[in-house]
Amino acid sequence: MGMIALQGKAEEVGYIFGEVAKESIGEIVSSLNLPNGWEGRAERFRKVVEDVAPHWLEEGKAIAKASGIDFSLLLAYNLPSLKDDCTSFIALSTKDGFPILHKNRDFAIQRQSFYIKKIEGCLKYISGASPLDLGIAYFLNEAGLAGACNTGGYCDIPPSDGLLDRHTLRLIAERAKNKKEALMIMGELFSLRKGKIAASSSYWWMVKVG
Repeated sequence: MGMIALQGKAEEVGYIFGEVAKESIGEIVSSLNLPNGWEGRAERFRKVVEDVAPHWLEEGKAIAKASGIDFSLLLAYNLPSLKDDCTSFIALSTKDGFPILHKNRDFAIQRQSFYIKKIEGCLKYISGASPLDLGIAYFLNEAGLAGACNTGGYCDIPPSDGLLDRHTLRLIAERAKNKKEALMIMGELFSLRKGKIAASSSYWWMVKVG
């Protein structure tokens, strides 16, 4: 198979990805164990995304259409779960003088996607995630900013249906050119956009390359 470009408008990128990842997406959907009331929770999540990053919905609808699934199932996949999550670490100073950012995808035993994505109006970035995930697990964007996130320790606050760490990381990948801008995005979501962040305990790593 030749190189496939995930570049263009959000809908175009989503349709291309949905066709390529159709088999993997079908496997994930067939194994979904959805909780009672998931439809209402998925709709609440959709409204949050519509306010924060509406182009994700355009991309997600195209992914669902191209892969032959209901869009609501893609939204449901992005809700908080009790699955084990990931492990990340950073080495700030190495023998060659460059930082190393490492990420283990321990989220689930399922296929993962790795890609370079450039949606119109957003920064280009390298990343990876589960095929149905609107968020990302790690990234390096064209401005030289790299990041990763993973669930931290136990959190006794019941999760809401807002953005998870993976979704927040994607906002940073698409918009931030440095660590200061990344912190501004996180601060806005946590303080100004109340109800937009799902309660959780997370660790974040950010490094500027070059």
